Amino acid sequence: MNRFSTLLLLLAALIYVVAMFILGHWVQQDDSTNIIIHYLVGFATFIYLIYSASKGRLSISAAVGIGILLRVILLYAFPNLSNDIYRFLWDGRLIHDGIHPLSYLPSELMSSGRVGEWASELYNSMNSQEYFTIYPPISQLVFYLSTLGDSWSLATSAMVMKAILFIADIGLLAALMQLLRKMQQPAYLALLYFLNPLVIMEVGGQVHYEGLMVCFLAFSLLLLSEKKYLFSGGALALSVGVKLLPLMFVPLFLCYLDNNSQRIKFFGGLTSILLVSFFPFLIGLDIGHFFSSLNLYFQKFEFNASVYYLLRYIGKLLTGYNQIAIIGPLLSLISLGLILKISFSKELTSMKVLLSRMFYCFAIYLFLATTVHPWYLIMLIFCGLFTSYRWFVAWSALIVLSYSTYATLDFTQNMYLIALEYSTMIAVLIWEYRKQLRSI
Repeated sequence: MNRFSTLLLLLAALIYVVAMFILGHWVQQDDSTNIIIHYLVGFATFIYLIYSASKGRLSISAAVGIGILLRVILLYAFPNLSNDIYRFLWDGRLIHDGIHPLSYLPSELMSSGRVGEWASELYNSMNSQEYFTIYPPISQLVFYLSTLGDSWSLATSAMVMKAILFIADIGLLAALMQLLRKMQQPAYLALLYFLNPLVIMEVGGQVHYEGLMVCFLAFSLLLLSEKKYLFSGGALALSVGVKLLPLMFVPLFLCYLDNNSQRIKFFGGLTSILLVSFFPFLIGLDIGHFFSSLNLYFQKFEFNASVYYLLRYIGKLLTGYNQIAIIGPLLSLISLGLILKISFSKELTSMKVLLSRMFYCFAIYLFLATTVHPWYLIMLIFCGLFTSYRWFVAWSALIVLSYSTYATLDFTQNMYLIALEYSTMIAVLIWEYRKQLRSI
């Protein structure tokens, strides 16, 4: 590689680092213009680095070093683009005070005066004052660990969370590289995840736990490929313990396993860890509290959706008001039906087919969801690495347009930008699909 190419790579890496530093340290949630500009600048350099790695101009070790550096510069930045961390810390502090996070609404605790002086700052900043928590036990454990000590602070707790997620990202990279090697895929594909600015910004910057969820899922798949069925099931249970979403893949794992002996081992590990982790979390509680908050995602919450927004528009034309209470649950049932159809339609012959179907299932889930936050794409990015499609990479660039919602005081969504996001992504999807058909 000549000196000019080396300088160009160094310049690209520097621009990427500066863009992520600004996003992590200086830009605020309501400054959507700067968020979109700096993110897209970072994304452009990300694409150049990936292209260079695919051509052998950038070594995998150097690219991984860039990914680590990007995460390190965000370790000391308090999450500035999302206020979810305040709920995380709220739940963690409740556990320290001997109050189960599922027992009371935040508003109930504040009005009763049962919480300490620490509560006011978190309560005033969180966006879920009237909702029960929706975070499973493994996430709650991290919340608890992040708020240890009498002298805890918001900044220290955020740094502890980021350190845990940083370790998870390194572990995920190691598992991902081994999976790619076993499937005889080029190693640079791991960079589509590890260097992706969406992953870096949302996991390393805004402490969203999709990174930890995918880490455990990657190890579950790796252990499955090594025929360690008991431990594979246990790792999947840990992934579910972070977020419930991997439960949708259980039918696929069931179909992948060849015989009853393998299934008994796998589901033995899965159910054992689920029982150990969830039983202390749920014992003696009104389980309805947990599911009442989950139900809000289908009957109340709406953000950056695709199919749902089209149906909502039609529903308003026909009835004059928002039909989310009907459309949301209906779409979730359709999503479940399609996921089950994909899971049981044909024999799963290889790990690559398993991952491809996981990709299709999760894509369906996102297309039919009423709420699609940017960090929801992290699972799609991971599963998509093992397919021949790359439209999800374009979506991971375009979804930053949804941050325009926070530019208004009442969080009004810009439907023109949402239309631009989905129409462009679908155009890339169709172009890529037709290109693959022509190559057959």
